[in-house]
Amino acid sequence: MGAQVGRVHDALRECGGENLHTSVLTSLDFNEVQEFVLRVVDAPIDDSRGACLTGYNVGDELKVVQFSTVNELNPLGWRHQEKTRPQWPHTYRFQVPKRSWQAMVVPDNSAGSQQVCLLQMAASPDERTRENAQFDVEDSKVAAVYAQRFNLHQQNTVAGMGMADPKDSAAVAATSTMDDETALIENGTFPTIKVAAPVACEVIASGYPSMVPVGAICTLAPYAEKRVQEYVFDGQSDEFSELPQAYFHYAAFTSGGKEYVCDIQGVEDDDGSFLIVDPCILKADLPGVRDLIGAVANVQSEPSKNGPTVERFDTLHPKCTQACRVFDPQRRSAMRNGKVGMCGMGACGLRFAK
Repeated sequence: MGAQVGRVHDALRECGGENLHTSVLTSLDFNEVQEFVLRVVDAPIDDSRGACLTGYNVGDELKVVQFSTVNELNPLGWRHQEKTRPQWPHTYRFQVPKRSWQAMVVPDNSAGSQQVCLLQMAASPDERTRENAQFDVEDSKVAAVYAQRFNLHQQNTVAGMGMADPKDSAAVAATSTMDDETALIENGTFPTIKVAAPVACEVIASGYPSMVPVGAICTLAPYAEKRVQEYVFDGQSDEFSELPQAYFHYAAFTSGGKEYVCDIQGVEDDDGSFLIVDPCILKADLPGVRDLIGAVANVQSEPSKNGPTVERFDTLHPKCTQACRVFDPQRRSAMRNGKVGMCGMGACGLRFAK
């Protein structure tokens, strides 16, 4: 029955478009799962300090024993909506819609326990490639590195609470705020940002060829929640939360304004920590020959409006948190992009005219 529902679901989508609601069909949840097996083909994220890991390795075969569409996961597709896509770069990560399911997965050798994951696959069959899945995984990997560094920064800030210079009003205010918001909990832990680290998988057996054909590439991320909340998305639909906002600012600051972690979405745990899923890395364009010639001639080229810009920074991060003021009290992160050497290092000797 599950395969029949899937074929009807796809047929309706083809007739009615992506805006057609098929909740009656998706509510059937594909509980009568037929054979559906994945093989892990890429799993580069292995550091748990900034990531929540599946524990799966390249070569592992995984059986999907249940999968379903969850309406509360719809925010995962917001960046691919027609009204949103024009503001993003014209690349796979920002432009190609995906399908998302919640899946119960178990190792095919029955040696491991069941795990609830987020299964994602490009909506277009032509985009279900290993290369594109690696782009998905790479963005999460970069976001996890920033999360690891941010968590360490937060830990060091908390550890220095008793040693804060009373003349440093930003540090004192930040530590007071973190205490007020239970940043330092009784057992000595503190809230963190972690990325649900995906692995790329190939479909090697499928009872649902119309939806997940053999040979298609998808991703699996350890995400058991049935909802997704946007925290840094467009400055309008976001739920302003201090920790994700500080994390966004920290990544922009430590990259010199060259990278923004965008579409920060996920869920907040009871202890104030956040698990984010499917973030995107917005990167500054590398300088081309025209840029280099213009730099020598003291002619400043216009930065791409689809990349990291001052305007985008202010839109996504409308106000700083107390935690932001510890590492960037003057809010200079956005201004750093393009204000150093053309290579981004500040030492190449090629600078824009002031």
